[in-house]
Amino acid sequence: MIHSIVPIEAVFSNNNNCSSINSLSNLYDNQSVFEYKEIIYEGERVQVTIMEDGRGVIQRVISSNPGVYMNKNLQPGQMINLTKNSQTY
Repeated sequence: MIHSIVPIEAVFSNNNNCSSINSLSNLYDNQSVFEYKEIIYEGERVQVTIMEDGRGVIQRVISSNPGVYMNKNLQPGQMINLTKNSQTY
């Protein structure tokens, strides 16, 4: 049994035409150094990778509340818009 965030089609695919995997690799291929920040987003502390266009990619959620991990807006890999109001730590 495989538990993965990678789509099953990509895991067992023999070709490199899986669009979701290619788009993720293209997203990260253009950056050689990642800048990580801990911010408050939607009232929860998350660690994000800062992109050049002012957006961020959630890397991890930092919470002791198990319900927070069920929020689809806070899932790792989710692209978010960073605002000047975001609290950084």
